[in-house]
Amino acid sequence: MTDAVFEAFLRAQGEAARQLNAQCDTVVLHPADPLTPAASYVAQFRCPCLAKASGAELREIDVVEIGIRFTTQHLRVFDTVRALQVLAPRDLFHPNIIGPVMCVGHLAPGATLEEMVLQVYEVLTYQRVTMNETDALNHEACRWARANQGRFPLSSLPLKRRRVRFDECPA
Repeated sequence: MTDAVFEAFLRAQGEAARQLNAQCDTVVLHPADPLTPAASYVAQFRCPCLAKASGAELREIDVVEIGIRFTTQHLRVFDTVRALQVLAPRDLFHPNIIGPVMCVGHLAPGATLEEMVLQVYEVLTYQRVTMNETDALNHEACRWARANQGRFPLSSLPLKRRRVRFDECPA
C-alpha cells in the first residue's frame, strides 16, 4: 500500500531539487530514480571543506558527495543517521562528522530537501560547528575547531544565488 501524502511530499521534493539545481552553484542534486518520485538523492557539494585521513595532514577539498534519503517514516520522525550519509570522501574533518555519519543539528520530522541541503552545506563549510566535545562526533576535529576559529567559515557564500530584481539593475 502506498502513502499518498508521502508520495505527494516526494513529488514536491523532486520539484525542489530541480529548483535548487537551477538556483545553486554550490550543490547539484541527482535523484536516485528520475522516473518516479525519488526517495533518495546524491547531493554533490562544490565548496571548500576539510578532510584528514588517520595520521595524515589536514587538507582542503572542494567536492563532497552526501546521500540524502527520505524514509517512509520521514514525515513522522527525522532520523539523521538514516537520512544523511557521507558518501565521498569518507575522511571529512568536522566535529559533526565521523565516517559516513553526520549530524547537522535539529531537523523536524518532514524536513524538506532544501532544509537538509542547507544544513549540510553549513556543516561542510564550518558555518555550523559543535565546539563541545560531549556533543561532537569527532573529538579531534572539535579540539581543532576550538583552536582555529579564525579559519572559518570556510565559505560564507549563500547556498542560493541572490536574485537581482529588475529595479536593482544598473542603468
